Amino acid sequence: MAASKPKPGTELLSDLADRITTYLVGLGHPEESARHIAETIALDMANNWGGQLIYFPKGRFVLLPRRDRQIYAAFNGSNIKDLVQQYGVCEQHIYRIIKAMRRSDLADRHDNLFPPDQPA
Repeated sequence: MAASKPKPGTELLSDLADRITTYLVGLGHPEESARHIAETIALDMANNWGGQLIYFPKGRFVLLPRRDRQIYAAFNGSNIKDLVQQYGVCEQHIYRIIKAMRRSDLADRHDNLFPPDQPA
């Protein structure tokens, strides 16, 4: 007798519960408690999102601003080559990031000079 195939979707929920369990155990939660929380979250996700086609983005647009802030913070005016090596982008891209972050930084500083609730 051949082993039965898991039902569609159970692999996703099982993997989700396993990953949450691993994360919680890594944070110091007892295994049994972590497993219970993870299964509760997986079932809640199934109840809220079940039956829908869901796309999981890779998170690039969440991670890129963090990377850009790191590049801007590390930039000292003479370490472009090091940043190119470290972040795996071309020189021109590093300069574009620095320019954009500098512009954003200046805009934030100028916005804070005259808060909207105080008369000028």
